[in-house]
Amino acid sequence: MDNIGEILKNTRLDKGLSLEQVEEATSIRKIYLAAIETGDYAKIPGDVFTKGIIRTYGNYLGLNGPELVTLYKAACAGVDPEEIKPAEIRTTSKISVAPHLKPQKNSSNIFTYLLSFVLLVIIAAAGYIFLFSSSDQPENIVTPKQSALSDDTAKSNEIPEQEKAKIEADAKKAKERAEQAAAAKAQKAPADNKQVQQKQAVPDKNNLNLYMFCNDRCWVEVTVDGEKVFEGTLVSNQEKNFSADKKIIVKYGNIKAMQIAINGKPAPAEKVDGVVIKEYKK
Repeated sequence: MDNIGEILKNTRLDKGLSLEQVEEATSIRKIYLAAIETGDYAKIPGDVFTKGIIRTYGNYLGLNGPELVTLYKAACAGVDPEEIKPAEIRTTSKISVAPHLKPQKNSSNIFTYLLSFVLLVIIAAAGYIFLFSSSDQPENIVTPKQSALSDDTAKSNEIPEQEKAKIEADAKKAKERAEQAAAAKAQKAPADNKQVQQKQAVPDKNNLNLYMFCNDRCWVEVTVDGEKVFEGTLVSNQEKNFSADKKIIVKYGNIKAMQIAINGKPAPAEKVDGVVIKEYKK
C-alpha cells in the first residue's frame, strides 16, 4: 500500500502541485491526502472513504483511479491484483423475448356489474309483487269480505313504494361507491415523471438553514456552529433540515446523490466522486 502513496505523491510533485492545490480542486481535506501518500489509513474514516479518496486523487492526477483502488484492495487482502480484478462481462445478441401479458381484472368493473345484476333482481321481484297484489275485485259485488280484502290490498300496495325508495337509495349508493373507486384508482396510477418534490421546512430568516434530500444512499456528517449534530447514512427519499447561527460544515460520502438548498435556494448539483466537505456560512 506504500507504493500507492508513493505513486500519488511522485505524480503530484512531477506536476508541481501542492497538497493545498489538490485539496482545493478535489474538495478532499489535506490531512486525508497526506494520510494516503504516507499510508497512514487510520486517519481516514472507513475503508469506503479510503477507496473513494484514492480513486478521486488518482483521477485528478491523470492516473487510473479504479486501478489504484484495485491495488489497494489487493494489498489489503495480501493477494495479487490480477486475482481480484472483476471478471469480464459476457455479452450476447439476438435475444428474442415473447412476453405473455395476463389480462388485468378490473375489480371496480366487476363490482359494478354485480351490483347492477342485484338491482335488476330486486326491481323484477318488486314488479312481480306489485302486479299480483293489486289485482282488481268485481265492482258489482259488495261484501264485508271484499271490504276487508280492499283494506288488505291497500296495505299491500304500500310495500312496492317502500321497495322502490329502497332500490333508488341503493342505486345512488352504488353509483357513489363506483365513483369513489374510480377516483382511488386514478390516484394510485404511477406518475410518468418520478422527480422528487422537496418538502423543505419553513426556514428561519435569522439563521442559516440547510436542507438536504437524498436520492440514493449517502453517508453524511454534519457540524453546526462547531458541534457535530448528526452522523449517519441517508437512504433514498430521506431528507434532513439543519439550522445554525453562523456556520454549517457537512462531510458527504456521495454528494452526487444529494439535493441541497441553502436558505430555500437550491445549490448547484455536484458530480464529484469520493468524500466531499462543504462549508456553508451565514
